[in-house]
Amino acid sequence: MKLSLTNAAFPNLSLDALLDQSAQLGFDGVELSTLHGQADLGLTADFETRADTIRARLDETRQQIVAIHAGSFAPARPADRAGLPLALEQTLRAAAAVGAPLVIVSGVGAPNGADRQDLLQRYVAALPEPALRAAELGVSLALENTGVLSRTADLWYVHDAIGMPNLRVCLDPLRSTAAGDSPSFALTRLAGALAMVRLGAIRAEDAPDDDHRFIPDVDAANYAYVIELLRGLAFRGYLSLTPPDGVADQDAQAYLKAAAAAVRAELARPPVVLTAYKADKTGPRFAAAQS
Repeated sequence: MKLSLTNAAFPNLSLDALLDQSAQLGFDGVELSTLHGQADLGLTADFETRADTIRARLDETRQQIVAIHAGSFAPARPADRAGLPLALEQTLRAAAAVGAPLVIVSGVGAPNGADRQDLLQRYVAALPEPALRAAELGVSLALENTGVLSRTADLWYVHDAIGMPNLRVCLDPLRSTAAGDSPSFALTRLAGALAMVRLGAIRAEDAPDDDHRFIPDVDAANYAYVIELLRGLAFRGYLSLTPPDGVADQDAQAYLKAAAAAVRAELARPPVVLTAYKADKTGPRFAAAQS
């Protein structure tokens, strides 16, 4: 697992300064979005023309542009479709130019009185085109669990119905828990599709010293518990960290440096051995062949 820093933590930094900041704080790469998770075309607009320079800077800082957030994806009714939205096309090209593996899109909120199933069907009808375009560019498109896609059952339904390998999931376990899914249920249900998982607030001072322990607090806010679940699922994607709302830049630096160190310490711990497991007692039993 690798650590990703969102530029929403430092919205006033240039890309060069952000990469330096990410390296200094102990992260592997950055996610580019605005404060509200929308596409920042001002930041990424020249990525195609500056691709060589940006890639050289990434090599210099040993960083990666992990993802670019393309904002909300609002699928129109099939009769009203007008092709791939221009902003999403630009974001996909920008990601491909600088080697960013992910472009994230958020689900839109369901309007009052809207038929939820109809909205989900619109996603199923509209997403293959941008996912195919992303595949042509060597990029994965990741659905974030917001709005009508907040419930993992609905997110899984859309992902499974489309069935494209480069259509992935960016999951915030706090949000899925608020929608009614436990962390273990949400992560297990979406395990094969996960590309990025957002961690909640991290209190580094609460991290225990014991190298052989299981975290009993089954809570999405318990980052150690979420990491333990992800390790059990052999997750190899990105963990996204962000400071709590309202934290000033200087405090955000201190918070993120401590948080990154705490997460890395958690990742370095030996795997938990589930000693109570005595194999599956409910497996099929085959009768011996009769002679």
